[in-house]
Amino acid sequence: MRGQEPLVAMRLRGQLPASVTIDVDRALPAWLWRDWAADREWAFQRPVHARLVVERGEAAQRLDLRCVIGLTVQVCGDDAERVQAVARACQAAQAQRVITAVPVGDDIHMTDTEGALTWPR
Repeated sequence: MRGQEPLVAMRLRGQLPASVTIDVDRALPAWLWRDWAADREWAFQRPVHARLVVERGEAAQRLDLRCVIGLTVQVCGDDAERVQAVARACQAAQAQRVITAVPVGDDIHMTDTEGALTWPR
């Protein structure tokens, strides 16, 4: 998993991001996941949105997700099974709320542990 180091450092300082987005098996530009902690918002102590990347081949059940304890997490990706596996791992790590989003054709299928954003219903 990439991108968790600045989130862990932030949590160790007692700071919390507004949310965490976890991209699963997506080929993202390096700047998108690497520089979230260097964002200008972060420098001014405004709510920051952390971004982590789970790479192909990483087993969801082996991810160290302690950094998401008590946080709202969005898990996004193209493979519904992988996204759900990472979402379950986030729940097991005691994330406060877990939202998933998977594109299916022209639609996006979503789940939400709070039930507010489930689609299609």
